[in-house]
Amino acid sequence: MDKATLKIKIDSALNTLRNLFDWRKKYLWLLAIVLFACAIISLTLAALSLKHEPGRQPEGRSGQEETSAVSGWAEGSGQAQVASSAPLMVRKIDGVLVPEGQDDLPVIAVMIENHIASRPPAGLSKANIVYEAEAEGGITRFLAIYSTNEKIDRIGPIRSARPYYIDWAREYGALYVHCGGSPDALAKIWHDGILDLNEFYHAAVFWRDKSRSAPHNVFSSSEKLYGYYIQELKGEKSQYDPWTYKDEEPPENRDNEDKIGIPASKSDYSVEWKYDRTGNLYARWYGSTRHADEDGAPITAKNVVAIFTSKSVVDDEGRLNFKTTGSGKALFCLDGSCREGFWSKPAAKGRTEFTYRDKATVRLNSGATWIEVLPAWADVNLTTTIAD
Repeated sequence: MDKATLKIKIDSALNTLRNLFDWRKKYLWLLAIVLFACAIISLTLAALSLKHEPGRQPEGRSGQEETSAVSGWAEGSGQAQVASSAPLMVRKIDGVLVPEGQDDLPVIAVMIENHIASRPPAGLSKANIVYEAEAEGGITRFLAIYSTNEKIDRIGPIRSARPYYIDWAREYGALYVHCGGSPDALAKIWHDGILDLNEFYHAAVFWRDKSRSAPHNVFSSSEKLYGYYIQELKGEKSQYDPWTYKDEEPPENRDNEDKIGIPASKSDYSVEWKYDRTGNLYARWYGSTRHADEDGAPITAKNVVAIFTSKSVVDDEGRLNFKTTGSGKALFCLDGSCREGFWSKPAAKGRTEFTYRDKATVRLNSGATWIEVLPAWADVNLTTTIAD
């Protein structure tokens, strides 16, 4: 083979190699572009999945904050368990959005006193629902209803049972917590098979605060009460029908109700609920003193309900009874205005129902509700007219 022919063959081979290299280079660039596009698509899908992850705060419900990992009560332990990324549910007791698993916890109903010497209370501001009625001597007492995983270090001062408070606690299938009781109340607990926790027989669940004078010094905590309920009684979910709850009215739809005056036989126990339009809540006052827990937490409510019923004296000690079944007039205050209506409870084991005068079911705001129980003749003092 002459030199000219050899040179031609070498040049041809080199040219073939050069073309092959250029093709591979183009192929590698194309492969890189495809891989890059796949990575972008994967990251986009991951971001969309995170955005719609269950447990995120739903839109369109006012007054709620996003809740991350929180705890619920586990059967048999009495201790808080961490539930991560749980979807939000409407809590049965008060309509508030909470992580799944905390929406239907056992109900604890605690007798908390209101004698002047017992103030300030502890843990009352944390209650989901509170009933206030006169015990005797013009002194009112509270039935504080709890169905929450929130840790409450002190609840009290805890005082004695009365029959009508037992009827209200019974509506929730609650553990009824008290320290002794009137003869009628103790007989009712035994006769009706009420699930109760009496400090006289279960002192380990309670303690007496030596810095306070007896009998205004009996306290417990959410941990001790739920621990007793779950560990000792193997408590299941409390059975009751919830009230109807709604989202709050926007600021432009709220009224300007200033005060709701709740009367009492003794002036020291008369109450004013003052409306805060911005926060859409009612703050509780005794005259010029704002009612607050011992830790300074103010006592407020999203709904203030006054129910009117018959009241009678039942013994020589001046102990009272309020009728808890049947029906009667009621006043419902929320969103800055009050409307008249009715309460009804056909039987002792039933649930109190609320309706307006037009028979429509009352839809309460999500959050704390206070039930002020008054004799049928009592007048609630309002600073504005009652809404239609």
